[in-house]
Amino acid sequence: MQPQSFPAVFGAVISILLTLTACSTLLIDPDVPPVPDIQAAPDFYQPPMEEEYRIQTGDLLSIRSYYDPHLNQEVLVRRDGNISLLLLPDIQATGQTPKDLSKLLTDKYSKHIRDIDMTVSVAKSRELSVYVGGQVKVSSKQPLNEPLTVLQAVTSAGGFLPTANTNQVIVLRRQEDGQFFAYQIDMDKVLVNQARDIYLKRYDIVHVPMSPIGHVGKFVDQYINQIIPQALRFTVNYSWIETVDSDSPTQIQVVSP
Repeated sequence: MQPQSFPAVFGAVISILLTLTACSTLLIDPDVPPVPDIQAAPDFYQPPMEEEYRIQTGDLLSIRSYYDPHLNQEVLVRRDGNISLLLLPDIQATGQTPKDLSKLLTDKYSKHIRDIDMTVSVAKSRELSVYVGGQVKVSSKQPLNEPLTVLQAVTSAGGFLPTANTNQVIVLRRQEDGQFFAYQIDMDKVLVNQARDIYLKRYDIVHVPMSPIGHVGKFVDQYINQIIPQALRFTVNYSWIETVDSDSPTQIQVVSP
């Protein structure tokens, strides 16, 4: 069997690309609802009010005594839920509020030191964070030390990649039963002040999906540029159009310019 010539390979590649642009269609999942408006869900549009915080493994605790600075210390809550302190045996910290732990430590230390007072605060919490991934420059965990919106989280992750589907960013929010519910937000409208940005809560996951153009570019790189000679490698520019049919889900069709 004779190897194919470069023109034959190039012709085959062009044929594949023409077929791809003619029938490449991405169906958007109609089951992912948009973020509710401010009248229906005002909690999305204001900084979250956290419930009374309970200490978790991995938290860094700041323990202070006003009358005895020698007892000031910072301790990490270990994976077994315990903390190790001066003069005391290991103490279970997970599940307690900082206020409850302050009272417990005051009672424990009062057996060794008279007129003692202890206060506990969470210097750094592992749980107060959100996750940003997908078509951003740096997929990362973002701390929630202060109010954080979707746009701010994406910016902290380095911004959108050129292949990002910015008008359909997915926000996964944890419900009381531990399950996650998905919403989508059009960040293109947020960027031009046609829609309001939303505030994130702990455990939220922001996923930036790939655009139809990105899917085509990925196909070209993986299935064409990686298997043909360097001299024949190329890039193809694409644009896309959105069509809406009242009887079917929104369709994004990739077309050549």
